[in-house]
Amino acid sequence: MRGPLDPLLLDDRPEKEPWQGLKDLAYRLARDLPQYPASSPLLISGEWGLGKTSLLWEVQRQLTSMEAVRPRVGGQTLHRVLVFEAWRYEGELPLLLALVRYLWSGIGPLKDLKPEDVGKGKEIWKDLWDASVALAVGMGPGLAQLAIGPLGASAIQSLVQFRKETREGTPEETSEKEFARLTADATEQLWCKFRELINHFWPTADRPLIILIDDLDRCSPSGAVSLLDSIRLILAKASDLNCRFVVALDRGVLSMAVANKFADLGHYEGNRYLEKIFPVSFDLPRPGRQDVARLIEDLLAQLRNGNAAEHLEVLHKAFVDPIFANPRLVKRCINRFLMLLRFESDNNDAGKTPAKASEDELRKRIILVQWMAACERWPALRRLLSRRNSNYWERVRMALGDPNQKLPDTDAETLLMQPDLQTWLSFHLAEGAEPLYQAEQRLQRWGL
Repeated sequence: MRGPLDPLLLDDRPEKEPWQGLKDLAYRLARDLPQYPASSPLLISGEWGLGKTSLLWEVQRQLTSMEAVRPRVGGQTLHRVLVFEAWRYEGELPLLLALVRYLWSGIGPLKDLKPEDVGKGKEIWKDLWDASVALAVGMGPGLAQLAIGPLGASAIQSLVQFRKETREGTPEETSEKEFARLTADATEQLWCKFRELINHFWPTADRPLIILIDDLDRCSPSGAVSLLDSIRLILAKASDLNCRFVVALDRGVLSMAVANKFADLGHYEGNRYLEKIFPVSFDLPRPGRQDVARLIEDLLAQLRNGNAAEHLEVLHKAFVDPIFANPRLVKRCINRFLMLLRFESDNNDAGKTPAKASEDELRKRIILVQWMAACERWPALRRLLSRRNSNYWERVRMALGDPNQKLPDTDAETLLMQPDLQTWLSFHLAEGAEPLYQAEQRLQRWGL
């Protein structure tokens, strides 16, 4: 029986083994998190692909290695780290409800607990669920979304009961006021029952529950902002809450989502909103040149490749620029680069070693990978290059070198507003746009 085939491409999942800088940060966060105030959730900010998920996984691993378990109420053991991947649950329930349900699943097998502890926990959780339903409806996602998923029926039942209570014995003209009153009561209940549930199952003060929230910037803007609002409500009276929140997201994406929510207020600054929720925040550091070099070596080692040394030389030189020091971007460029070479080669026999490339071809491959990275980072650049001739880019080059020269049109002006692009283009247009056109033609030939 034949074994599994060697992979030709890298998968697009986050790296489980982060680069050293992320490991160092994760260790310090894991060490200090229990001593942070419960009312101060921690924000981890970073752009797409920089390693937010890898950092959270490493924090989880570090906490576990630091004896991150405690005796349960019934004498069993319970991990005190929960990773809530928000994007996975948004299509199923409003995120507040998904988080509350996920929190219950984190308690573990109920058979290991004393019946009286399970009974009390269920009562607390039911009250917490009812409060969450009331608040989730008020925050945006409505009845249709509540009906989806395995808890849909119970969610609808809670909602119907809530709606019934707002009208029972109440004149129709006062129902909106009554609804507002009950929603306010639900906020108070959310504070109390969330704290009660956490402190019931995780009572040890020096070992608080750590909730790591990931992929929030991949959710819909309304869903992401609603969950942040929920966290703000939960932590409003959190002085004795034995829980710490860590949220990883792209600050730019969430700032825009917040600004859209408050668009009626004019030029609302989304960052101000985030700063009020997260008094402590970290911006993910970029990997250094040596970190990127090691990452490339580790990634190529995962693949079947008859010319690894040659590819290493090209990739190391292509990713010298710190602008492209992004693990996921590096991985995607390696995939496209190796796929292109395989398609271009007449020799796809795994048993034969590919011919060695000439010096001129190696130089072209370096430019090719740099162009791939630029297309990943600035997609509009690729579209504009395909629509404009070399004279256009010569005018762009002249304008970049001489502030008295004007850019050829508003498309160029808009394009060059993107971070770091002016510096990159100034360097790569110094000898004209022809090398970039050649790289683009190689990609277009194979639809890459």
